[in-house]
Amino acid sequence: MAAGAVPSVCRCFCGNAWQDEEDRGFNTVSVGIGSISSLDVPDEMPEVMGMLSYSTELDQPLRGKPIREGELWQLSTEEAIQRVRLSLYVNGLFISGETKQVSVLFSPFTVVRNCKFQANTCDIQEFSLFKIFKVQLYTLSRCYYFGVRGEASIGEEERASWVCDISTTVRLVTQSLFPPFRIMCDPLPFREQTHRRLLAGYLLHSDGPYMVSVLYCELQAHQGDQALLVLYENESCEVALNSVVLNVDAIVAEKVGING
Repeated sequence: MAAGAVPSVCRCFCGNAWQDEEDRGFNTVSVGIGSISSLDVPDEMPEVMGMLSYSTELDQPLRGKPIREGELWQLSTEEAIQRVRLSLYVNGLFISGETKQVSVLFSPFTVVRNCKFQANTCDIQEFSLFKIFKVQLYTLSRCYYFGVRGEASIGEEERASWVCDISTTVRLVTQSLFPPFRIMCDPLPFREQTHRRLLAGYLLHSDGPYMVSVLYCELQAHQGDQALLVLYENESCEVALNSVVLNVDAIVAEKVGING
């Protein structure tokens, strides 16, 4: 797929190229703690030509029927608490409150985790009644906080269930964007620029708030006091888009979240 064609995220099980929406097997997904594990996806994907890119614009529709629905409490940065109905879809969330409704589209850079809500003016005791988790749209610097209210063990279990199901759905969205590939350590005999290869494979790259690209990344052996991470359009390694210099001052970090 050429870089000029920008489909939506969640292509493997949400795209319209291989199956009609009513026949996609959304209802084969069970829910509960750790129970969302797979969705019907095609066995083979077309060969990658050019660079794969996907739109994460928030106006894209939520797909299929809800995987899970339930009543939760939403906590806002204005320290307001309201009862909402939360619906989990294969590519996002739908939040239905008394005054407004919001769709949240998942991208590979969505993070979900347990947390504590920092209240400044509200009664701290009021917030202590909730088991809270957040869904963070990392590239948009946007967070949604949800609370489960109940006895300690019951509240913990329900929160864990929601966090696990949401994180697993995000993982499935992420996996759906990768073409079939294997991690490679051997250089390509017909590409001299790959002869210092240590490790190569596809990674997802955020090209801004609303775009994700699938880049073929190659970690090369060091020369002198630095090594390179070379970014290619695809695994043919014909077109190098950029490179990242790795030296003693380079910082490599990860964003902490729940991996379903």
